[in-house]
Amino acid sequence: MSFTGEQIQQLAAPLDGSKVKTRPQGRQQVSYLEGWQVIDFANEVFGFDGWSRETVLAECVSQQEKNLSSGSGWGVTYTAKVKVTVGNVVREGFGAGSGNDRDLGQAHESAIKEAETDAMKRALMTFGYGFGLALYDKTQANVENGNSHQGSSGNRSSSTPKPSRKAQSAKPSAENTPFVEGAKELAQYGKENGLTAQEIKGFCSENNLPTKGSDFTTKAQVDTLAALIQDAIQNKSQEQAA
Repeated sequence: MSFTGEQIQQLAAPLDGSKVKTRPQGRQQVSYLEGWQVIDFANEVFGFDGWSRETVLAECVSQQEKNLSSGSGWGVTYTAKVKVTVGNVVREGFGAGSGNDRDLGQAHESAIKEAETDAMKRALMTFGYGFGLALYDKTQANVENGNSHQGSSGNRSSSTPKPSRKAQSAKPSAENTPFVEGAKELAQYGKENGLTAQEIKGFCSENNLPTKGSDFTTKAQVDTLAALIQDAIQNKSQEQAA
């Protein structure tokens, strides 16, 4: 399918900073979008009948008795894979969710809902900044209204690499632009975490990204590559653990 000019403008627009929420995670604040906001934006951009989502995998990876503040209960963790389809464009995302409740059934329900929502957000994120892609950049340069919510993305581990930026005074060239440097660093990061060069080229090709680092020309391309590499690393880790 071909997106309309209005849709392309919406997808390329910065993320509205008023939609970004934060929560503590370890020693840092994590930025994220709520699931209903992502669904609302998808309805706005693609139309209520212009997109669909399908949970293609949901697996309970942990279930154990747990001491809760209200008494003994259960802790449950799920992983999920969700497919989002917009016309003939298909994107997939993996997510995880946990549930804690005195009732085992309620714990399972909470965990699977959270995992499905997390996976859906990861899939939709690849369409543009407004779906949370902007939060994968630690500087949050494409979050409107400044960096008041600056932190690590709620959809990404704090280990996500930040592409280096050359000094603005440097003369751009095919070898020193921040986009080229960022793409090369991300590829190296992927290789250090178990990805092969062929795998990286493969999902670059599948997502209409350049297959050579020297061909990266926009920040959006680098941001998308960062998200794809992190998801691929997570997927490989889950496969090895299975």
